[in-house]
Amino acid sequence: RDRYGLTSDNASVQQKFDQMMSVADALERNYNASTERVKNAEFLRARLNEVTTPQQKEDLQLRYQQELIEQQNQQMRLANMQMLQQQQEKMENEKRAQDISDFYFGKSTVMPQ
Repeated sequence: RDRYGLTSDNASVQQKFDQMMSVADALERNYNASTERVKNAEFLRARLNEVTTPQQKEDLQLRYQQELIEQQNQQMRLANMQMLQQQQEKMENEKRAQDISDFYFGKSTVMPQ
């Protein structure tokens, strides 16, 4: 919380801040992992020109392909996480709109925040 300066005395606001920080943390971890995978792939690609035996080349090619597959998996996880977050925000907005409507039409006595 201190890292981003996102603190509030209001519990619902703090909950939203915590959710945002959780997403930011996940994105940062994903970025760091992707950066490391790119470095590994570049290293393996460079090593392909240095090896001499067909077996060494084959081994490096397999490791290189594995790094590329892992990068693709990370990209898919990131895209899925973003879609999930968007859906959650949409549902929260719909609920908030419904709560406001219920309050103004007398279906609820609790004023939404």
